[in-house]
Amino acid sequence: MKKISTNRLFVALVLAVVAALATPTVLRYVAAESVPAMKVGVAASDVQLMQSQLVAGSSSSTVTLLNATIHTTNPEDVQFSVTAECSIVTSGDLSGISTVVTKATVTIWVEVDGVPVQVSPAQGDDGRVVFCNRDWQLDLADPGGFLGMYEKTKSANAFNWMLQNVGAGTHSIVVKGQLAVFVTGVGTAQAGVGRRTLIAEPAHLTNDATF
Repeated sequence: MKKISTNRLFVALVLAVVAALATPTVLRYVAAESVPAMKVGVAASDVQLMQSQLVAGSSSSTVTLLNATIHTTNPEDVQFSVTAECSIVTSGDLSGISTVVTKATVTIWVEVDGVPVQVSPAQGDDGRVVFCNRDWQLDLADPGGFLGMYEKTKSANAFNWMLQNVGAGTHSIVVKGQLAVFVTGVGTAQAGVGRRTLIAEPAHLTNDATF
């Protein structure tokens, strides 16, 4: 089998992520008004790529996926609903080694006025939710030959965050994402987030609501 150079493989991976998620680059804001509404919706269809340095425990830079502004006239409980297409491409090269392991995870979270919204404040989490992941291992019983391959997946997922007692006023909402990668051997991983939506609206939770 003809060996493919690292640079050519890197370019092929980028193209594979884009191809898996490709749609026309359109950013659409719903219910855009001069004064922010109490219920807002935002959608986008451009592809946001994420890539990481190939060292153990590395992560990509944070990317902004969506942003919006909401206005509350009184303290309100607010629900944030996010949906997104998520794709991961992994590859491995067994030239001279017997095992390649590549683990890649894309997390997405919501920030209000720069502060992450926790999924369960009682447990003190960071608000990050896994939208797609790939745990990939390739073994070759007879090392020394050449075997290279890559795998890509795409799925659409959704998650809801709740934030209690958002104060009266105008608030900035930002949806962010990041790729975390762990690699042993010679492997690569990249990810992309494609079509996605955000809806933020009052939730009117009971006074004793816990989550």
